[in-house]
Amino acid sequence: MYPLRPRSGPKVTIFFIFLIWISAFIVGSPGLVAAELFNQKTANFTKAENETGSNHIQEILNNSELELKVTVKLHCSFRLSPELLELYDYALFILMYLLPLTTLAATYVPISIRLWHHREIGEITRAQAESIRSKRRAVKMMCVVMSIFAVCWLPYQLFFIIIRIKPSLQAYTHLPTIFVSCYWLAMSNAIYNPIIYFTMNRR
Repeated sequence: MYPLRPRSGPKVTIFFIFLIWISAFIVGSPGLVAAELFNQKTANFTKAENETGSNHIQEILNNSELELKVTVKLHCSFRLSPELLELYDYALFILMYLLPLTTLAATYVPISIRLWHHREIGEITRAQAESIRSKRRAVKMMCVVMSIFAVCWLPYQLFFIIIRIKPSLQAYTHLPTIFVSCYWLAMSNAIYNPIIYFTMNRR
């Protein structure tokens, strides 16, 4: 937007890179410190247990038709109070979604307005007309990049907030599938930008 202003030097750039990495480490540190893994075992008997009755344990164990299935699942939990967990989820929602989206909007929208409404002085030549079309393609490209970021990351961020608001949903059978789908959609945002830049920058 301001081509005549001096650009940041290498030292300033390196400083901001380290600042971003340190901030990311600080944001993720509660998960490193407070998270713990544990095995949860669940035992399920077949229908023979109900037919025999809980008062005849030895008879149940001797019954050849009875099958005992023990399932071991690895769980992860945070050693934090529910209030702190909810506060942490809201903080992540702000830092990982609202703040980047606001930053994109604050930078892309003014640039888009300037490029879209820019008019050449005097008679427009063929080169100038092509330049105008190129700038408007850039505006569309920035809008697409920002929209895809908002769509890809919103389900992942809302997933944790909804779980905190309604803890009963944690017992839902297909919850892991929903989480993986939201996570995949969020991570897939990284592959869309190069495709957008390539397809919308072709002359």
